[in-house]
Amino acid sequence: VPKDARTGPRPLVTYAVGTVGLADQCAPSAGFPKGTTVEANLINQAVQRGWAVAVTDYEGLGTPGDHTYTVGRAEGHAVLDAARAALRHPEAGRSGLSDQSPIGIMGYSQGGQASSWAAELHDSYAPELNVKGTATGGVPADLLEVADFNDGNIGAGLILMAATGQHAAFPELELDKYLNAKGRAYVDFMKKNCVAVDTVAGLFQRISDVTVTNPLDQPDWQQRLTESNVGTHAPDHPVYLYHGGLDELIPYSVGRQLRADWCGKGANVQWRSHPLLGHIGAVTVGAFPAMDWLGERFAGRPAQGNCS
Repeated sequence: VPKDARTGPRPLVTYAVGTVGLADQCAPSAGFPKGTTVEANLINQAVQRGWAVAVTDYEGLGTPGDHTYTVGRAEGHAVLDAARAALRHPEAGRSGLSDQSPIGIMGYSQGGQASSWAAELHDSYAPELNVKGTATGGVPADLLEVADFNDGNIGAGLILMAATGQHAAFPELELDKYLNAKGRAYVDFMKKNCVAVDTVAGLFQRISDVTVTNPLDQPDWQQRLTESNVGTHAPDHPVYLYHGGLDELIPYSVGRQLRADWCGKGANVQWRSHPLLGHIGAVTVGAFPAMDWLGERFAGRPAQGNCS
């Protein structure tokens, strides 16, 4: 919360961070005291605008159990619950936060999946929250398509991380029976380290390198992964959606399809393409116009959208 004299109603952003890893020490809350939380600078930019910010660690990250990485519903619940927790905090009233505070949802990459799910779940799961808009980018809206894109690509390690997260939520998927010795060793390594280590070049190149049978070919795995897809329900508030045209981890086509899906369901979507940016470049460059857009929503200005 900004250290200013504002008493209310102060805007609140519930912020979903991108992929940090599976180990508890990777959690955003573990990094804030040390200054090592990767997106702390962007979060600080929101605070500098006079907004309060709530940041979830997600389920099983920094808390008991394994992190349910890429499980959309779990992430969406966590983002909305973080906003609820902030409003119920004993210091909320003194910080200018109340039930009347305008709320924004924001996130990129894994945070894009989480914030998009929060946007879709708002009307059914947390309708009491005064959500004015969601700004979401680099969204892995179709996990099977993203996995296919990264098989043999630089993001291959993320596929195994995602499979580990799905297994954490759905143990009946029995990930271990699909892994070879190398795959089991990598999962153990990933559970103990953070993403900067997990995804270094050369870990492995293809799913076949770490499995005896590809679990993504199995109906039960396909069903669970499809359940985490974004775009099946129109958010009940305006959305700002952005994607890098040269994204090397989440295909640009996935972002465009999400736009089409939401627009087709009648959502109010402002689409922004960053044609010359890859996945990492669009994190920071895309965040500032996204925050500007949220500021307009907090000010009560109507969102026009550009679906047509």
